[in-house]
Amino acid sequence: KLLGAKTKNHEGVLTAPLPFGESEEPALLVIEPTRRHAFLGAGVWSWLLLPSGATPEPSMAMVLALNTAEQRSSTGAHFLGSWTEHRSQLAHQVFLPNAIFGPGVLEPIVLAQGVRANWSAAFFEAAFEE
Repeated sequence: KLLGAKTKNHEGVLTAPLPFGESEEPALLVIEPTRRHAFLGAGVWSWLLLPSGATPEPSMAMVLALNTAEQRSSTGAHFLGSWTEHRSQLAHQVFLPNAIFGPGVLEPIVLAQGVRANWSAAFFEAAFEE
């Protein structure tokens, strides 16, 4: 309900397009409750995949720049997770192990990923203007 009618469920993996600044290509929110973490075990992954057509190629320098800029900014999003490269796209990932999972835990993560999509769109728009 939180993400609206465009949310899709494919074998338990939820996906939802999120607006990404002025880009016609949306960011994509992916919630994977079935993928295990190598050390923490079962839980829920949240991925915010940025549109490849509206962002530079993923690189370690870009990942570090995003993590640094987010730490120094007032994004309005929580500080769980980090920027990374995922499926050849810039992405923000959050893992919530089942040990801390309960009612109402996922909603703030989903909302924060939406806030983070807006922040990252503004980050790239400012970078491209320079």
